[in-house]
Amino acid sequence: MVRAPHGDAPPRAQEGLPDVFRKAACFLACKSLADQVEEVDLVGEDVLPTYEATDIQREMLSSDVLRLRFRAPGLVVPAGMFVRFITPSGLKRSYSVANSSLTPSDTFEFHIRLLPDGQMSQFLSAIEEPILKIQGPFGNCTYTSADLEKPIVFIGSGTGLAPLYAVLTESLAKGNRGQCTLYFGGATSESLYCVDELRELEKRFANVRVVFCTDSPSDWTITGSPVAVAMEENPSFKGIMVYTCGHPALVKAAKLKTFMAGASMSEIFSDAFDQQS
Repeated sequence: MVRAPHGDAPPRAQEGLPDVFRKAACFLACKSLADQVEEVDLVGEDVLPTYEATDIQREMLSSDVLRLRFRAPGLVVPAGMFVRFITPSGLKRSYSVANSSLTPSDTFEFHIRLLPDGQMSQFLSAIEEPILKIQGPFGNCTYTSADLEKPIVFIGSGTGLAPLYAVLTESLAKGNRGQCTLYFGGATSESLYCVDELRELEKRFANVRVVFCTDSPSDWTITGSPVAVAMEENPSFKGIMVYTCGHPALVKAAKLKTFMAGASMSEIFSDAFDQQS
């Protein structure tokens, strides 16, 4: 990827790039003829705009999941996409927005898993008034269907709930009437969070169903991975949109198994969360 400093990037060479790079006049050199641009620059991180996080609020959602909220004037992040956090020391980590489209707000919400050796998560939880710069948005795990009757299956684990919740509420806000089933998993029932909010969605919308899955048995969850439970309940995924986020192994399995069960590759959206230190 290179950049046209005068803004004359060839449109064809921008196909497939995230909006944030297209707006910065970035393009793929392999898709461009040499005489289509007068001048070319290498792409540095300074080509992307940065936004300042203000009015930062923190709240624990579980023993190891932090809810982080802040304002970032000028930043727009569609549901399901993620942004990059940058600390004053230059540390960078990416997190997906968890905003509900049913309650529009100028505040962005994120779910941060606190890791004992996690540099960013410990910075966010321990510093009294953390200073953050934001870049983005990135990603393509967004709600794009024009068919408001199409059923959707969401499969996720841990803080992979964040983008799934954002996309689920986005579909509902746009009037989706198709059956929406969320398979949300964790190691134990104590590791699941936002349970009350998810149950409230079930009560409010007749087409929403949430299935809580855990590795360890409990009296209110189904034992098994969210992928296994989803496949057992849905022998065929033909005509079903799929969104899967969370641990990379879970996302890989969900994409493969739902595709083999009939889901169209163009209707499988994913975001794998690599563990960030």
